[in-house]
Amino acid sequence: MIPFTSSGATARGIDYSPRMVQMGREFGIEMHQGGLEVLDGVHDIVIMNHVLEHMLDPIESLRRASEHLSESGLIYIGVPNIRNFNMGQLQNAHTYYFTPKSLNYVTSMAKLSRVESGESEKIHMFGIFRKSRGETDSIDLSDHYKEMLRVIRFRRIRECIAGLLRTMHLYKPVKAMQKIMIGMQQADFT
Repeated sequence: MIPFTSSGATARGIDYSPRMVQMGREFGIEMHQGGLEVLDGVHDIVIMNHVLEHMLDPIESLRRASEHLSESGLIYIGVPNIRNFNMGQLQNAHTYYFTPKSLNYVTSMAKLSRVESGESEKIHMFGIFRKSRGETDSIDLSDHYKEMLRVIRFRRIRECIAGLLRTMHLYKPVKAMQKIMIGMQQADFT
């Protein structure tokens, strides 16, 4: 939020952690302890960066947040992308895991329309949404379960192969070879 306040924008923050609230206040940011229940007023931008995966009801949480958006307001959402699954993404605090398709489904159900979306830091994704103006995405999740099982099986096989390579003390040499091969492929395209 510091880039926003240093450019002259008015910013408010909400966090459950008393430590984070105190830290924000030390930087001159108006901070409130709690969750969406303490959100009030109308805002041009609501940032929910690595928040939605912790919500018990993400659709209702997004609806509640969007009630505080101005007519031209935007919600930025950043979440881990479970399609790029790794063990670091598994946390007790995560109640939901999203793919681009399921994130679009949840936001559509909350009456939000996608403005932009993409990847962030390889294992994360983001989306910028606005209040829906009547249009909603029709998203079919009927095949999504099978698709996610394939992703998990593929990751499980990769983890088994990595474990085997570590046991054989070949993991680091193979990773080094991968980097060399990727570098050679990139050099061919430039």
